[in-house]
Amino acid sequence: MYISVGVTCEVSVARKGQVTVPFKLRRKFQIDEHSRVQITEANGTIFTKKCFNFYDLAGTGAGEATVEDLKNGAIRDAGRRLRCLKNIMNLDSFSITFT
Repeated sequence: MYISVGVTCEVSVARKGQVTVPFKLRRKFQIDEHSRVQITEANGTIFTKKCFNFYDLAGTGAGEATVEDLKNGAIRDAGRRLRCLKNIMNLDSFSITFT
């Protein structure tokens, strides 16, 4: 397995648990104010990865995306909207099936 290590930097954690992604990395990975990132813990190490939403994957200059990326983005966005609706309507439970 080949692991490439690009940039390593040290950042501080704010009182509410927030960390600031350095400008060079935000620019490199096109992370803006409304971007979402995924935090993963594996074997005592924390990994951060930009999440692509459905709209990031559309249009010219948006980067490359597979059909699977598009499908997963649409499912993830639909799930967020349903959870928001559940909270607004005070529903105890609901079910959804994707086909």
